[in-house]
Amino acid sequence: MIHGYLDLSGHWRPHTRISDTTSVHMSERVKRGDNVHFGHDCLLEGAAGITPEEGIQLAAWVGAHAQSSHIAIRHYWRHYPDVPEDDLKGYERQMTTIGRHADVGAHATLLLSADIGEGAVLAAGSVVAWSVAAWSVAASAPAGVVGDTREGDESYLADPLPARWHAGWQQDGPGRGVSH
Repeated sequence: MIHGYLDLSGHWRPHTRISDTTSVHMSERVKRGDNVHFGHDCLLEGAAGITPEEGIQLAAWVGAHAQSSHIAIRHYWRHYPDVPEDDLKGYERQMTTIGRHADVGAHATLLLSADIGEGAVLAAGSVVAWSVAAWSVAASAPAGVVGDTREGDESYLADPLPARWHAGWQQDGPGRGVSH
């Protein structure tokens, strides 16, 4: 596990932890905030950009994808590598976003254009190809909303210390802590 991270803009992210078995493809298009955790054997494929914002947690074996090449590969077959990326028909690219303080469970898959809202929790093994609203708990394949994180957090936030810190990051507003 690597503690701390120097992002592409030269900012040191001291509280970021990235497993040494995590793969980040096209890392220049993956913009990471601080207080981020990428568990073991994650794959972030950033062709069109992936934005894991501040405080997110990816458990082991999470896949986050911003491209889909299966149609182009099927059509071009052996010639796929011979065609410039921008000329490939059937090669799709769309941004994938993981909002602040969202948690993504083990073996979850975020397909291109997935948009995980702030404070959301995605259950292990879920597959997402659309938006999961802020504070939602989503599960299954395909994932659907099954709850609200604020309800589950009530007992934890009865303690003043986590309640204060939790309120602090909420007051920062969306988009804070993301490196660009």
